[in-house]
Amino acid sequence: INTTVLWPRRDVSLTLPLYCEDFDLIFNNPASLAVTGSPTGSDNCGGVNVSFVDTYSSAGDCAPIVITRRFTTTDDKGNSTSCTQLITLNRPTDLDVEFPPRTVPIECDEQFDVLADGNPAPSHTGYPFIVTVSGIFNLADDYCNIGASFVDRARVNVCEGAYKFVRDWTVIDWRDGDNIATDAQVIKVGDYTPPTVVCPGQDYDWDGDLDPLVFSVSPFGCTASFSTPLPDVTDNCSDWEVHTEIVTEVEVDVVNQYGQVTGTRTDTVVVRVIPWNAPTRLV
Repeated sequence: INTTVLWPRRDVSLTLPLYCEDFDLIFNNPASLAVTGSPTGSDNCGGVNVSFVDTYSSAGDCAPIVITRRFTTTDDKGNSTSCTQLITLNRPTDLDVEFPPRTVPIECDEQFDVLADGNPAPSHTGYPFIVTVSGIFNLADDYCNIGASFVDRARVNVCEGAYKFVRDWTVIDWRDGDNIATDAQVIKVGDYTPPTVVCPGQDYDWDGDLDPLVFSVSPFGCTASFSTPLPDVTDNCSDWEVHTEIVTEVEVDVVNQYGQVTGTRTDTVVVRVIPWNAPTRLV
């Protein structure tokens, strides 16, 4: 059994605030004790039963919600003792909002939801969000007193099928019209994956692997004339060009500072270049 620990483990205590939208999670919900905590009780003659009842109050839509939780501890004889816990559900501010990634690259062949104008929808590029006890809440809808909206600027066309634009986000706290946060998001749709290339070859020895191509030379010299084959090229969404170089390896002398030959080395020399639009590939 391999018991190697690749990454050290560390337990971290994370404290998250409670917001007004957490009301149903907390109010008279026994499962909320895992979030808000529960009292400990003891008795001199036996076990105890702990129960609670919640009431709440709020000073209007702009104020926090205060839940008063009254715990009652009862022993087997009916003797009881009570204590009270105050749980405050705050109203978030713009400082509690996290904006989506500043730059979002999207592959041109990627499937994503679009808006009426054809731009990628925020469901794909990201909404501003708030981290809560219940999880991450995307501001596709209002959250308590916080709402978000966006405006897309005009596209900048890079090439066929590729473009970029800026999405301006505005987050507003409707309790205070001056409490506004903004952020700009750059969304880029393009080809970010290089093409795949399979070089030409032939399996001369039938081992399943392509071998370098072999061409017959002239009987009167060590030269050959042939049409240079093209590789197999595929790309997800862009056009492509093939630039070909015919190279050979030559052995040259290595000379020291005194002009003495101390050895040899192998250099690669380009003997012919075939541009992508060449009328012929005969060399």
